[in-house]
Amino acid sequence: ANLDLIRDVIFFENDKNELYNDSLELYLNQATKYGNTIKNEVKENNSYIVTIKDLVDKGYIGSSDGEVTDIRDGSSMLNMKIHLIYDEEKDTVYAQVV
Repeated sequence: ANLDLIRDVIFFENDKNELYNDSLELYLNQATKYGNTIKNEVKENNSYIVTIKDLVDKGYIGSSDGEVTDIRDGSSMLNMKIHLIYDEEKDTVYAQVV
């Protein structure tokens, strides 16, 4: 029975990491959308930093209570910084975690 429990815990941790990665991908996609609305600003500065809170405040990430939590440990993700970078060749902005 203990082996089943250990296996379940390992699967659950993997699920949480997968859910976190899926969430992060969504946040980066939304940051990219936002970044392309301020493309000239990002272009002029070569890069631009936004936080998850900025994206919530601007309506790019939904949050019923104004909080975005890390599924892995319940900590707040609001202060997570996302780097918006202008790609001259593609004339677009992309996002990556700082």
